[in-house]
Amino acid sequence: MDENLARVPRHRRIQDARANPPEAKLVKEYRDALREAAAANAVTYLQIDRLTEINGPAESRLFGEIIHPNAAGHELMAIELLKFLAEQKMLGSLQPPEESTH
Repeated sequence: MDENLARVPRHRRIQDARANPPEAKLVKEYRDALREAAAANAVTYLQIDRLTEINGPAESRLFGEIIHPNAAGHELMAIELLKFLAEQKMLGSLQPPEESTH
């Protein structure tokens, strides 16, 4: 972790839409462009809202630093992906876990 970032209290590391509006706007624009490109090319797009800037500090336990998920955040991504695959009947008899272990 960056030495300067390590000095910032954990609850202040998450940059949400209120704390950094220009950054939040840019990330949203990137996400919108990605979603549009996926749709235009018939590629599935899976957004996990709990890991977007709109949830900011409320989901800080899912982040190791500013925008990068920690182990709990990656576990959430895996669970959400498994749920999506199960909904699409792509897992056969496998079932995703109901809850995170974190």
